[in-house]
Amino acid sequence: MEKPQAFTDVEAAMKRLMINLYKRKIREEGCNPHSLNGNWSEVSDILRGHFGKVTRVAEQNSHKLVGLYRIAVDELKREPI
Repeated sequence: MEKPQAFTDVEAAMKRLMINLYKRKIREEGCNPHSLNGNWSEVSDILRGHFGKVTRVAEQNSHKLVGLYRIAVDELKREPI
C-alpha cells in the first residue's frame, strides 16, 4: 500500500524539524561537531534538555532519532566556521 503524498510531506517536515532542533541545541551548547560521537546518549541528553524527558516512544524510535542527529552533526561539520 502506497502512502498518500501528504503524509510523506509531513514526515519530511518532521525529520527536518528534528534535525534543526539538534543543530540549534548543539550550537547553543557550544559543542564542536567534530568531537561529537553521534550516539543515543547525546541524543537523549538533547531530548531531556528540550522536552524535559525521554518518552517511551522516543526510546522505541532511538535508531531513527540517532540517524537524524547524525545528519544534523554532518550538516554542522560542512558549515563554514
